Amino acid sequence: MTEAPPMLRSLALAMALAAPGTAQGWQAVVVQAPPANARTTVTEANGAELVIADGKVRRRSNAGLHGLEATFGEVVGAHHLEASPCGATYIAAANGVFLTHPEVRTLDRCAFGPGVPIDDVVGLVCDRIDRLWLATRSGLFVVQPGLGCHRQHTATDGLPEPPFHSLERADDGALLLHHQLGTHCYRPDPAAPTTPRAIGHELGAQCTVRLTLPHDPPSVGREHRYRERSHHLLRPAGGLIDLRKPGRHELLVYAIDRDLDLSPPHELTIDVPFPAGFDARAAAAIGAALGLALGGWCAFRARRRGRSWRRAMLDGVLAGVVLLQLAMAMTGVGRTYPFIGFTMYGEVYREHDVLFTPELVARTRTGTRVQSDGTLSFATDGVWRHLTSLLFADATTRQRFVQGLGIDVDCLELRIRRCRLTAAGPRDVAPWVLARLERGPR
Repeated sequence: MTEAPPMLRSLALAMALAAPGTAQGWQAVVVQAPPANARTTVTEANGAELVIADGKVRRRSNAGLHGLEATFGEVVGAHHLEASPCGATYIAAANGVFLTHPEVRTLDRCAFGPGVPIDDVVGLVCDRIDRLWLATRSGLFVVQPGLGCHRQHTATDGLPEPPFHSLERADDGALLLHHQLGTHCYRPDPAAPTTPRAIGHELGAQCTVRLTLPHDPPSVGREHRYRERSHHLLRPAGGLIDLRKPGRHELLVYAIDRDLDLSPPHELTIDVPFPAGFDARAAAAIGAALGLALGGWCAFRARRRGRSWRRAMLDGVLAGVVLLQLAMAMTGVGRTYPFIGFTMYGEVYREHDVLFTPELVARTRTGTRVQSDGTLSFATDGVWRHLTSLLFADATTRQRFVQGLGIDVDCLELRIRRCRLTAAGPRDVAPWVLARLERGPR
C-alpha cells in the first residue's frame, strides 16, 4: 500500500467527518489518510507517565523508572497505549490486551469474553463513554468491559474486507479504520434504542425461565439483554435463564444496538414457585427447629463437661451456624446468599482467578482520591442493589445522589475492585470503573 503524504491527512480527516451518519454504517473515505503513529507515552491522572520501550511497559514517576508486574502472562511486544476516561490505560501487545491503573503496580491481561480475539491487535480506541473499540487484522469489536458485553462489526454494518492496519479516533469521536484499500469512517449513533415492549415469560423446570421477546422492526445489530436488579452484568436474553432459586425475581430487559448503547429498561417481575410442600416459611421453621435442637444438645454436652453456661451457649450457636452454612453449600443454595459467608464450602478458587468487590470512590475535580469516611463505607455495604440502578440513570439522577450524600466531593466512581490470585499471592489489578457520578454545578 502506498501511503499518502502527511499533508493529505487533515484533508482525509475532514472528508471522513463529512461522511453520512451511522444509518449507512461504515463509509469509505475518498482520500486515504496515513495511519496515525502508535502512542507510546501516556500521562496518568496522578502525574506519573507510562512509556513503552523495547516492547516493555514501564512507569516513570518521581521515584524513577520502574517496571510493572504482569499477573496473567508476560507482556510481549507492547506497541500502543490507550488512556480511558476513567483513568485506566489499555496496552496493545503482540500477545493480547493488558490493563493498568495509577493505583496499582500490575499489568493484567484482559479477557473480554468468548469470540473476542485479543491477539494480533492493530488498534485500540477508548471513546468518551468508555467503550473500547478493538481492531485486529481480521475483525473489529466494540466492548463494554465493566458490563460484560461485546459485539463484532461485520460486512452487514458496512465494514470493508480485512486485513486491517490500524484504528484511530477523530476529534469529534468518529472512528477511522485503515485497511489495505483505503480508509473507512464510522460515527457511533448518539441516539439510544427505544424501550422494548410486550415482553412475556414462560417458566421452565428447576428455576429456569425463557423470555418471550418482541418482534421489533429490523435493525442492524439490535438485540436484547437483561440483568437482575441486584447485579450489573448484562446477559443475553434469548436463551434459557437460570434464576437459581425459587421466589420473586426482578429482571430489567434492555434493547442494545450495534454500538452497545442501551435503551431504558423494561421491568419484569417473575415469581418462581417453591416445590410442593416446601416454601420459605416452612424452611425457616424447620431450620430454626434443627438449629435450636443442635444448639441445645451442644450446650448440654458442654455443660456436662463443666463449662460455664455462657461458653456452652456460645458453642451451641457456633455449631448451629457452621451446620447451616454446610447444609446450604451442599444443597447449592448458599451461592445465592452472599451474606452467609464461608464461601470456601461452595466455591473453589484457583490460580489466575479474579475476586471482585464493589466500591464507591470519592474524588475531587482534579481527580485526587478522597479518603473514604463512614458515609461512603455505608453506601457500599449491602446496598449494591440500589447502586447498580445508577449505572443506567440520567445525569440529573446521578447528581441528586451525589449531592444527597452530603460529602464535599466533585465526583464519585462506582467501580469493581479486582484482585488476581497468583502463585506469589493475591495481587490488586486495575479496577473496572462502571460509572462516574458527577456532582454538577455547586
